[in-house]
Amino acid sequence: RHLLVKNLYTGFGVGHFFLAGSLVSSSLTAEIVGYYAAVSFFVIIISMISDLRDYEGDRAAGVNTLPVRIGYERACSIVMLMIVAFSLSVAVFYELAVMLPFCAIMLASIKKNRPLLAHSVGGHSFMFLTAFAIISVL
Repeated sequence: RHLLVKNLYTGFGVGHFFLAGSLVSSSLTAEIVGYYAAVSFFVIIISMISDLRDYEGDRAAGVNTLPVRIGYERACSIVMLMIVAFSLSVAVFYELAVMLPFCAIMLASIKKNRPLLAHSVGGHSFMFLTAFAIISVL
């Protein structure tokens, strides 16, 4: 109903799982907050890709998503810029480097107008991030 509320709610809500998991073994640090923000941003991107995927239905139903509000092509450009921004954040949050191949596939998928593929790839990337986090702790 309200522009971007669902995207932000989803992003920061799912990000809380990562925040809670990291706090089990350590106290709250600036680094943990940074990773929480980065993961939340990534989930916001996936949520916006979901809006691209559902564009026709949302438009027909009058749902107020970013693609419906500003147009599909502009929304694709914004999502691609957000993927690039997240990819650049790996320079600071280097443990997220495992996400870079997924970002590249997501970017190419959006460019080729395949938001369903981009959404699936983004969602599956968390399995690899989790495996990488477990291996790095061992």
